[in-house]
Amino acid sequence: MQSQKSQQERIIRERERREITGIPTSTWYVMQDAGRAPRPVPISERGRGWLLSEINDFLQQRIAARDAGDTWASLGDVAEKIVAKVVADDFSDTLAARMRQGESAGAPDDPFEIPPMFDRTEGTP
Repeated sequence: MQSQKSQQERIIRERERREITGIPTSTWYVMQDAGRAPRPVPISERGRGWLLSEINDFLQQRIAARDAGDTWASLGDVAEKIVAKVVADDFSDTLAARMRQGESAGAPDDPFEIPPMFDRTEGTP
């Protein structure tokens, strides 16, 4: 019978790693590249595996982060927040510049406004 320590130190292959973590292979490799997941150990010329102890440590860290209220945001969520911040900052800067110049603090001009030379309603009865 193997001891708990030796059971923790065995190398697992991709299929078992995926079953234990529930994280798809492509996502796992992205996480590895970002330094958020353990890297595999080369076990032959082409074979790789992960130390079970490192996978278990990874899961325990994720559980601890969850319990502390820390969560990962998806890349789309992060990008959306950055764009919203940039747009809000740009609008605030534009609004502040207009107010310094004494202009109305209303919404910026309609970017889809039809120029007078193309407006067919002018001059019609």
